[in-house]
Amino acid sequence: MTLRSSMLALAVLLVALGAVFALTSDTGVQTHVFLPDPTETPVPTPQPTMTPLPDGNADNWEQATETTYRYIGEAEGEGTITVDRMTLEEFISISGLDAPPEDDPYPLLTLQKQLRDILAEGAQQLNLELAPYGISGPAIEIIAGMPVAVLHVRAVPQTLADGRDYEGQEMVFAWTQSGEDIVRADLNFKGAPNEVMYNDYRAWLEANLPDLAAPAEAEPTEAAPTEEPTAQPAEEATEVAPTAEASAEPTEQATDEPTEAPTEQATQAAEE
Repeated sequence: MTLRSSMLALAVLLVALGAVFALTSDTGVQTHVFLPDPTETPVPTPQPTMTPLPDGNADNWEQATETTYRYIGEAEGEGTITVDRMTLEEFISISGLDAPPEDDPYPLLTLQKQLRDILAEGAQQLNLELAPYGISGPAIEIIAGMPVAVLHVRAVPQTLADGRDYEGQEMVFAWTQSGEDIVRADLNFKGAPNEVMYNDYRAWLEANLPDLAAPAEAEPTEAAPTEEPTAQPAEEATEVAPTAEASAEPTEQATDEPTEAPTEQATQAAEE
């Protein structure tokens, strides 16, 4: 009785499995591993690329005075480069900045940090918005093969709190040392900050900074050889002149004394 019940149950199970397989085959359901339908890979939308800026052109700065250069490039605004050279002690006394410690390895950076704080405080008093550029530096940059302390300040055009229109401004303080001197080539551009103009300024620094920072001892060497030889013969001529006068005096004595003595003897002989 038990065996018959087991066989009956097994037969029912086989029938059920057959019905399942029949249904799955009719509906297209597969019994192997299910694979999802392939999906298309999204193609990224191309983003616009920035046009590369042209190389800087040092010729876009024209010398206006002995110590200033005027911007003549395409950027809208008025730009000026002011060059200056003096001893570090003189500059500190004129600028009103505190002297850096004597053992300071980067005295120009220390001075520019003070200048940065002064400019930031002035902008805050005027409610001048320096974003998005703000103040960059100071930092040491290698320009024309020499270390240069650079402080960069940029402000976009805006309306001030008192209602005045501010045209924008870009300033760069580029300082380097030559012996005991500080050499400065500072930029002041009135207008919206402009990368093309700034690249022209950097190109000007590359071309002119080595000459501005040349050792001061090399400047007077050109005139020295021509002045000394021309002065020496004149001094020798003035020294020789008295000897000519001295040589003339014995000549007068030699011609006068012999002529007077024979005349007196002849007169005495005639009287006798």
